Amino acid sequence: MNTRPRDGAAPAASRPGFVDYLLILGGTALSLVLVECSALRADSASGGAAMSRLHPYLLFLPVGIILLWPLFYATQRLSGRDQALTAGEWVWGLAWLGMLVLAAWMVWRGLGSAADADKLKKGVLVGYAIFVVSMAVIALVILFIDLVGRWPQPWTHPFCLTLMIWPVFPLAASWIWNIKVE
Repeated sequence: MNTRPRDGAAPAASRPGFVDYLLILGGTALSLVLVECSALRADSASGGAAMSRLHPYLLFLPVGIILLWPLFYATQRLSGRDQALTAGEWVWGLAWLGMLVLAAWMVWRGLGSAADADKLKKGVLVGYAIFVVSMAVIALVILFIDLVGRWPQPWTHPFCLTLMIWPVFPLAASWIWNIKVE
């Protein structure tokens, strides 16, 4: 994963390893567990029972992967990466802080007093929507800058930009098809 060119050659592209794939799979499973623990459900006024059942899972799918950000970075450092964090990875780190709060609320709602956690539900969901849109805008700006600049990036850079943009699609579906997450 060393990004320094050797003898003027172009640096080799970094790729995820076996442990990285396990972390992605584990993060996805963590997302599903958190949504199940929080008992968030979607209700669609326009029907679509299958979409209503899947919607919370799609909306919060990147949460578990984002929560594993320190492990992704640690595996790269252990495998010899000497490059500093990229702009996209800084965004991932910032999102990690927000996801810690969201995950804590989801666990509190599932394991603690749901009545107390429900008092904050509307604020948490609105805050998540604002956070998702703002992170997606930042990720898109970084993505457009990357189109112009052709410097080598580790595989986690475009991966984290994708993680930031993904939740916008289920969120847009919520607004378009009037799906309410409760």
